[in-house]
Amino acid sequence: DDFRGIYYPLRGSSSYAPRPGGMTLEEEARLAVEDRAPEEPDSEILTSAGYARHWPEARGCFTAEDRRLSATVNVEDHLLLEVALPGQDLAGAFDVLCRTLGRLEAELLAPG
Repeated sequence: DDFRGIYYPLRGSSSYAPRPGGMTLEEEARLAVEDRAPEEPDSEILTSAGYARHWPEARGCFTAEDRRLSATVNVEDHLLLEVALPGQDLAGAFDVLCRTLGRLEAELLAPG
């Protein structure tokens, strides 16, 4: 299942009750090695425009168990989906992306 995984709120975040304080230093380091760890912006232009307001609250990264799918929330974009498959399987990556978008849409439209 492409959708099994862990949501890692940014370290220091208190906005996700199941993970108070956010991800650990070890998790942050591992995500950084995988190039999936969101970083606080250091650009004066971005910060003066409010880009980092309330940092690190409500920001994080979901990573699927098989590491093929990740979703970064509220960093540069509201939602950034990334699919990484071995080799040059563009059709397979597009299939994972389409199924992910379909599942996301169904969850957002579901009552409750």
